[in-house]
Amino acid sequence: MIESTGSIKIFSDADFSTPIYETKKILASLSNGYDICIGSRAVDESMIMEHQPWYREFMGKTFNKIVQLLVLSGIQDTQCGFKGFTDRAASIIFPKTQIDGFGFDVEVLYLARLNGMRIQEIPVEWYNDERSKVDPFKDSYRMLRDIFRVRQLHRDR
Repeated sequence: MIESTGSIKIFSDADFSTPIYETKKILASLSNGYDICIGSRAVDESMIMEHQPWYREFMGKTFNKIVQLLVLSGIQDTQCGFKGFTDRAASIIFPKTQIDGFGFDVEVLYLARLNGMRIQEIPVEWYNDERSKVDPFKDSYRMLRDIFRVRQLHRDR
């Protein structure tokens, strides 16, 4: 994100769980005054075209409840890997990030809030990719550890 050019910066999971044509929704949001637009599976669950196994969905929803309680209230799905940023937002946030792992999404959104940025969460079409490399147990532990680190890392900002 730091090296990218252009007025809008978008990232997507490598497996394209959210189809690239959903980009138009991010572009519309960012052109309407939002600094950041994040795709969400939670805003409208009917947009989930292919679900994860029940235990992974349960773990994801539980993780998000913890995130909302401890770090970042009001965002229903921090972990959807489809997000867009204005150039200004990306240039402020990404140089400050320190977490390298799945918890980085929480850190990015936390930094956005600290900097008074406007975030819109939008429903997007989403398909589970069963080839996912996420280990529901090891990675859940790492993500939980990271959300505790977010506040610690940025408490002086």
